[in-house]
Amino acid sequence: MSKITVLPKSKFITSSRISLKEFSEKRNTILIIRNTGALGDILMSRMIFEDFKRAMPEIKIVFACPTSYHDAVKDHPFIDEIVDSHEVDETEYIINYNITTACGDYEHKIAPRSDKHRSDIWAEHCGLLLEHHNMHIAIPIEARQKCREILQENSNGKKNVLFCPISAMKSKDLDAAQMNEVKDGLKERGFNVIGLHNKKINDLEDTQQIQASNFIEFLGYINEADYIVSVDTAALHAAGGCNKPCLGIFSWADGYVYTKYYPKCHVAQKHRLTDPTWTCGPCYIWSRCTKLSHGIRKPCITELTSAYILKEFDVMTSKFSS
Repeated sequence: MSKITVLPKSKFITSSRISLKEFSEKRNTILIIRNTGALGDILMSRMIFEDFKRAMPEIKIVFACPTSYHDAVKDHPFIDEIVDSHEVDETEYIINYNITTACGDYEHKIAPRSDKHRSDIWAEHCGLLLEHHNMHIAIPIEARQKCREILQENSNGKKNVLFCPISAMKSKDLDAAQMNEVKDGLKERGFNVIGLHNKKINDLEDTQQIQASNFIEFLGYINEADYIVSVDTAALHAAGGCNKPCLGIFSWADGYVYTKYYPKCHVAQKHRLTDPTWTCGPCYIWSRCTKLSHGIRKPCITELTSAYILKEFDVMTSKFSS
């Protein structure tokens, strides 16, 4: 009889191949990465996960984004795990999609005729056609009540308009004259106007301002206001996700495309389709505007008059009475 030799534990040879169990787990896990971008992009990315789960109910969805945005997605019912996009090891996942540059690549490739919402661009980058475009925003009742009470404290019975005239990109911002003329026009119409941003809006004069302390509070203010007036920034996309009446003020990106899944958003924009005298855009080439001179910012936003913005606000309120 041959003798069986048992090697010491330290001498056992470990295979570099993964086990069947590990493979099964990895095969049923999808990593989706968003390395950069502002809060508006994170909100739009919330639209893509439902269809992944509907198509493949058994999969585990891992979403990698910067830790500063984890609070903005941790409540999503179709995301199974959230990880830090700057720490995640993509090689640990058999199936992974990095959507970070997909929207910019697409928009610049076919500019000025970009026709797809960013959620559709990201989903198609992963091989999926979206049927549902739901952000699945759910705000706790206590947060809604707190924000409602704060908004009502100084409203004197007037309807509240949250005014968001600046964004993370100066090329989208209203200038001081524009924002104050619009603010005055809203007040003349009998509304209580409140500025909303993550810090004080220095150019906005004689107006109550709110800085939300966290993401849920930010959503709470959006949800409990009567109307939103916002440039292309997170407040606009949050209003879309909460289905709130909103006037979206756009510059170089196509407002009709960006708001196509927001039923109660009305667009104010210089656009070739609505103004035959305007052949410039929206062009998406914000970094190479051919009409810049002497430090003047993008004419697509600076040439919007306050009278025009207020006229479009009136159209919005007539369509979506809150």
